[in-house]
Amino acid sequence: MLLTDEKFFLEALNTDIPALASVAEHFKAGRAAEADHAFASYIKAVINPKLYFQTPYYERENTWTYAHESDKDAADRICEGKLMSCGVMHDFGGIDKINWEHNPTYNGYEEWPWQLNRHHEFRCLGKVYRDTGDEKYARAYASLLRSWIESAECPADISGYSTITWRTIEAGIRMSKNWHYAIHAFLTSPSIDDHLWVLTFKSIWEHAYRVTKNSTKNNWLIMEMTGLIHIANMYTFFRDSDAWREYGFRRMTEEHSIQIYDDGFQFELSTGYHWVCIMNYQFVIDNSLLYGAPIPAEFLAGIRKMYSIYPKLVRPDGMLPDINDGGSALASKILNTGLIYFKDDSELLAFRDGKDREKYVPKTVVMPYSGMVVMRDGFQADGIWAFFESAPFGKSHQHEDKLNFLLYAYGKNMLDDSGNFAYDRSDMRKYVLSTRSHNTGLVDGMGQNRRKNYHWQASDIKKRADLSVQERDGVTIAAGIYDEGYGPDLLRATHKRTVYYYRNGIGGSAPFFVLYDRFSAEDENTHQYEVSFQLGREPLTIQDGKAIVDHGEDVSLSILGTGAMTTVTASKNPFMGYHKNQTPGNVEHYPAPVLSFSETANKANFATVLYPSKGAVPNIAVQLTESGFCLTVNGISHHESTEK
Repeated sequence: MLLTDEKFFLEALNTDIPALASVAEHFKAGRAAEADHAFASYIKAVINPKLYFQTPYYERENTWTYAHESDKDAADRICEGKLMSCGVMHDFGGIDKINWEHNPTYNGYEEWPWQLNRHHEFRCLGKVYRDTGDEKYARAYASLLRSWIESAECPADISGYSTITWRTIEAGIRMSKNWHYAIHAFLTSPSIDDHLWVLTFKSIWEHAYRVTKNSTKNNWLIMEMTGLIHIANMYTFFRDSDAWREYGFRRMTEEHSIQIYDDGFQFELSTGYHWVCIMNYQFVIDNSLLYGAPIPAEFLAGIRKMYSIYPKLVRPDGMLPDINDGGSALASKILNTGLIYFKDDSELLAFRDGKDREKYVPKTVVMPYSGMVVMRDGFQADGIWAFFESAPFGKSHQHEDKLNFLLYAYGKNMLDDSGNFAYDRSDMRKYVLSTRSHNTGLVDGMGQNRRKNYHWQASDIKKRADLSVQERDGVTIAAGIYDEGYGPDLLRATHKRTVYYYRNGIGGSAPFFVLYDRFSAEDENTHQYEVSFQLGREPLTIQDGKAIVDHGEDVSLSILGTGAMTTVTASKNPFMGYHKNQTPGNVEHYPAPVLSFSETANKANFATVLYPSKGAVPNIAVQLTESGFCLTVNGISHHESTEK
């Protein structure tokens, strides 16, 4: 181990505590077994499992069961050396044969061994041991823990992103829940010998060392500091525990101004990772309150700001949009946790309970720094909701999706993007990151490529996005621009998109949308421009230049536009026409059509009507004009003049 016995007993522990001074004396006198026993006796006297298990989040998530296993089934499997990571189980052939760097996946999926080293199995075994008292689970835990400590050497000073077993994100996750749960569950077990307790706390000191010396950034830093504060709060017998706590709180508080835009969104611009950050702040609050550690006031204020995005973004069905490497989540579930800390917050209560939401959030919500706008007709369950972004690229977990448009109406998710995928090197992963899997524009079949020359600057967190929104006579107009290059060589072309939301309809129609897209290239060549829309598995028919997606229950989405209409489903060259699969255990997405409108020219404009309906669909036509476009709805014409 990096930490020697001498440094552990004489320097790492606070020998100002009389019992630990006695431990140190045993060690200095060469009585190693007595030192081990005295230390094990001390921690069993001062660690309080009854207190620890009052924390609400330790049982909140289950990350160890496979398919439809019970906790006991999973624990029994683990005892046989069958471990699961990333939804894939591997049989090591016995609990004493675990290789913590092994990767059994068919495609060398790097996350498998990384996430194996988060040690969710420790918590599973601890939970079932608490339920049953069966020592076989304690023996399995002791075997896993000892094998990991003996085989996984803590690095002295290398990047937090390096190694399989000691990346700092895993160190933070291990120290925020899994190891501590097991320590408290197995504290009095006769299967854990004195020396293993010494090895355990030597390794915990190494975790604190690793995340302070080699901390990283973004959501990783939040998880690293969460683990560090847990160590400091619960194991105050370490000499550096106060310094670790101060450091962790300072870094996490500083990150509010570094990572959070003024409109509340964490700078990775992912609904999923935004929640990861909030959740870790909550872990720190829970643990600090439980152990009587002071919490800086500004620490709490930053979390409340992060909660503000949920009322802004929530769909009529209560779900959050899947943005970047995100994922759909139920907003009320997240707000429930927020109300643990902000009990009387009327806005959070309103959105959790679905009452009086209009009092707190307008129908059109503009997030000027994260570059997003949400357009609604209200907050009723069968209402209309649309999302448009002209967002900065963000700090991490980005998709090439600027000017993306999402639509939910009449209880149906009508336009989404293709979702997330495993963090591997597969064609599917490349696809979900690409412009082709989003509702925006392509040039010569090529997507946006901000990633090539992207460099985040600290000052970017204070910059407004290039999004403009205006209201005019029952019409909401939102506009943005992409001009940072297409394809591997960054073809210089510009895409300007303006979204028109006719909230009062035209000619007696229901509310609907028009997307007006303008493309131009800096060279004098002709290019193929296209705007694409990701459809689901619902029946699609094309008739008289109109695409109709049947969502059932008399609900449909009609799409018509200028340009040549085509559809692509399950194409491998180029990879296109797939949608996210929400079924657990499935690693591939399912085929789903992409509808496109295209034109070949040096410059091209498109006007696309998106008409969600419940019931009859009016007669609609659209055509381009010199100044913009003209709509005809039930014989009523409407001309829209736009910027040339």
